[in-house]
Amino acid sequence: MSVPPRIGITTGDPAGIGPEIARKAADDPRVRAACEPVLYGPSREEELAAFAPGQASAESGRAAYEAIVRAVEDARAGRIAALATGPISKEAFALAGLPW
Repeated sequence: MSVPPRIGITTGDPAGIGPEIARKAADDPRVRAACEPVLYGPSREEELAAFAPGQASAESGRAAYEAIVRAVEDARAGRIAALATGPISKEAFALAGLPW
């Protein structure tokens, strides 16, 4: 029996819909049958409480960016086989001083 691939999923901007979508995808039995999902970024309610829903901020932009960076590092190191990214906010990236 082969081992399913580990697939990274970034949660995107924690002030947006990305964390909910990422959690639902990671919990879906069809996804779990095909791979081992690995979430990157804030996804638990206590983590998301630090971000105002629907409000772009430097903090939410930085959190989304850092999740992507960690996931890419894991992909390059072979710890995950592939990466799917959640939606980011270009406005939040700009507030954090990040290029997109």
